[in-house]
Amino acid sequence: MQVVVIRCASPAVHSAVNWRAIDAEVNALGHVLRPMHQSVHDPELSRFFVVEVADRAAGEALVRVLRPLPGVDSVYLKPSDSTP
Repeated sequence: MQVVVIRCASPAVHSAVNWRAIDAEVNALGHVLRPMHQSVHDPELSRFFVVEVADRAAGEALVRVLRPLPGVDSVYLKPSDSTP
């Protein structure tokens, strides 16, 4: 499993058309968008979301789709954990 991390441009994105576009693109590729900090009500932390994908190729494809969308401040495939 790989994780894609998304940071929205502002807290206002949550109720705007941009938010729906991000969620729609994630769903269209068969994934689910989740808040990274689910129980936190901090506006700054509420900008972060995660999507779990099966493998690196799926994660890279999702990053390519989301990067140009309005409302996406940054998006990246989280590096895999490695042993020291």
